[in-house]
Amino acid sequence: MAKRRFGIVVLEAMASNLPVVIFKDICIEEFGENILVANNEEEFINFAKKLVEDEVFRKELGEKLKQDALKLDIRKVVEKYLEVFKDE
Repeated sequence: MAKRRFGIVVLEAMASNLPVVIFKDICIEEFGENILVANNEEEFINFAKKLVEDEVFRKELGEKLKQDALKLDIRKVVEKYLEVFKDE
């Protein structure tokens, strides 16, 4: 398995205008700064609750993430895929 997990599902969510909450161990630095990164289960739950309860926040965050996804360099994404498959 890859030393650092590459979260393709994160990219898919971003491109679909969806907000993202992940745990800290997912490789995200190239995805932008609008992803909610939880350090533990409690933080994850709190982020998820905020997204459920605050429609404006949820929609704004989703739009920001879509814009972040559009800015990604496809070459870097392909490199990450190759790293993942090489390590398998």
